[in-house]
Amino acid sequence: KTEALTQALRRSIGVRIKEETEILEGEVVEIQIDKPLGTSESKTAKLTLKTTDMETVYDLGSKMIESMSKEKVTSGDVIVID
Repeated sequence: KTEALTQALRRSIGVRIKEETEILEGEVVEIQIDKPLGTSESKTAKLTLKTTDMETVYDLGSKMIESMSKEKVTSGDVIVID
């Protein structure tokens, strides 16, 4: 009896995690980073990415701008964004 309860408990505790993420892969057509003159304002950037299906313009946040600058991404590069 105890063994059956223990096995049932072990089966019921099993956790299944299913995670779906969107991955963008494509060629950089254009990347524009606007640096404001005032120090209080943050940078803004637009990335035009061309995939096999479409060409899309994305607004980038400050961390993504830093990452793109650090990796020295330029037009013509093929990138993957997770």
